[in-house]
Amino acid sequence: MTCSADGNIIYVNPAFEKLVGLSKKHLLKQPISRYFSDDSKIKLADFAEQVLQPQRTKKRKSSISNELELLSTSGEIIPVSTYTFPFIQQKGSKGFFLVLNDLRVIKKTGKIES
Repeated sequence: MTCSADGNIIYVNPAFEKLVGLSKKHLLKQPISRYFSDDSKIKLADFAEQVLQPQRTKKRKSSISNELELLSTSGEIIPVSTYTFPFIQQKGSKGFFLVLNDLRVIKKTGKIES
């Protein structure tokens, strides 16, 4: 998905729609943080801040990977691995991309632990 610099969803794919149980119509322009657990909201805000730093600063990171908890409309907590990186156009950062991978199957088979 793609989010604006202020954290609102500007593009979402069908896989994310299925994960949270909402259509694109209901997701666009909503704050991405709405769909994550409280602990994950804090981490996500930190990741976005880090990748949106101006290129010249030492605090800027080109990408960040981590595990977060997504909340579906049914109330299910879905563990997801995330990859966050800046959405950049000619005049600088415009937002960030957030790539998610559903970890439920991997966790059920015991190949990774929380």
